[in-house]
Amino acid sequence: MLDSELSFEQHASKFTQTCFFHLRRLIEIHRSFTNATLLTLVHAFIATRLDYCNSALFGCKTSIIRRLQSIQNSSAWLIMNISKFGRITTTMCDTLHWLPVHQRITFKICMLVCNCVNRSAPIYLQEICNSVNADVHRPRLRSTDHGHLVVPRTNTDRFGRCGFSVSGPNQWYKLAPDIRILSDKPEQYARALKTFLFPNSTDKHF
Repeated sequence: MLDSELSFEQHASKFTQTCFFHLRRLIEIHRSFTNATLLTLVHAFIATRLDYCNSALFGCKTSIIRRLQSIQNSSAWLIMNISKFGRITTTMCDTLHWLPVHQRITFKICMLVCNCVNRSAPIYLQEICNSVNADVHRPRLRSTDHGHLVVPRTNTDRFGRCGFSVSGPNQWYKLAPDIRILSDKPEQYARALKTFLFPNSTDKHF
């Protein structure tokens, strides 16, 4: 749901309402499933709900991220059978290997950039991610040898930085060179990227 200010407030309200409705339904019947079946169901729920088009939420308000994080926390409580007021941060990272919502958004953007670099993404996305090395009008700088992408200038500070044309190259730039070099091996790149993002998963996102 898009609003006139692109704040995603209406989207977050409707989204959390729908997700908690489905979670309540799962809670009512979760004792009928084995632990493995319940884990599969909740993993599917997270993948199809929280991860779907989540890159569009890059740069949105912290209050919205916290709403989405509450959905993930509740899902983890359900799987691990932990009290609602029990601490879930460590369990979510160490046992379930889930990135918090903030990092899941970054992960999705970095994966999209990887697909653009490999020319496996849609053409309209590939055209956004241009290598610095391919720009003949740029002088030969150190960045041309590090696989950096061109970050276009923006006229608006609030919305410009949130667009994929800016956020994608910026997040790609923040990755370590040994991760970017794995871009032609998507599976290894995804594992290395997730490992890179885990240490940056601080309590403030939970």
